[in-house]
Amino acid sequence: MTSRFGFRFAIAAAALFSLGAPLRAQAGGATTAHPVTMTLKTVTQMTTGSGDSKPDKVTGTVKDVFELCTGAPATKTQGIYFFINCGFPNDNTIAAIETNPLGLIATVGEVSFDLLRGVQTTKSGGATLKAVTVPVEVTIDCAGSTTTATMEGIMDLTFSDLAGQDCLDSAKVKLTGSGHSTVPGDFIIDDGSQFQAKKRSASISSFPPP
Repeated sequence: MTSRFGFRFAIAAAALFSLGAPLRAQAGGATTAHPVTMTLKTVTQMTTGSGDSKPDKVTGTVKDVFELCTGAPATKTQGIYFFINCGFPNDNTIAAIETNPLGLIATVGEVSFDLLRGVQTTKSGGATLKAVTVPVEVTIDCAGSTTTATMEGIMDLTFSDLAGQDCLDSAKVKLTGSGHSTVPGDFIIDDGSQFQAKKRSASISSFPPP
């Protein structure tokens, strides 16, 4: 699994997490895979037939993002998944994949976690991580950078045990930001937009081969 954030943050994350920062590093991090849903409320500038300017509002879904990033609609066995390393959360990738057989179709983007800030919920005297609320930046960059977006929000994450590690179970964030695509061009990502990584897949435990 590749991410431009992953290796840069790995050493810093280990130091920060050892001081009790919300997203903690663990040795030999496993990879979890999560089906993604998205709602993107985009706003672009349009001109009416009478020459007036007005906003053009369109709501996109994860199906629209899949098609923009791959060039074709998703089949029943295809979708967008969020892959994340339990040990180093900034080692993650949002990807369009084929699930049967498992294979990579296209990389879509990534999530950058603010490793210095956040609020955590633990149990068992702090030994078990249950939830984290943390600022994030979600980026989309696909199809040769013909579709790009940068969005920010406060993500709520839940965790559960996986082979002795506190691994992501699910995550959800409301987003705002901006982006660009070949059509319609520049756009705003307005209130009501969200990204959700659903409960981790029981059948996918590694990043797919190309």
